[in-house]
Amino acid sequence: MAMSCTQAAQDRRNALAGIDILRKICNHPDLLQRAKWEGAPDYGNPVRSGKLTVAMKARAARPLG
Repeated sequence: MAMSCTQAAQDRRNALAGIDILRKICNHPDLLQRAKWEGAPDYGNPVRSGKLTVAMKARAARPLG
């Protein structure tokens, strides 16, 4: 059965929304619920982000200067 143009466009938008959610999780999981947790004292804690943890370890292993 052929997919209509509207259906195809909607499927692409859904796929892009899913990719955006995955990108936010990779950058930092707190980004998924920013509006809810932004004021929390622990918001943005780098320990919860694997990407930031690796970046901090790499930075510590090779200091500037």
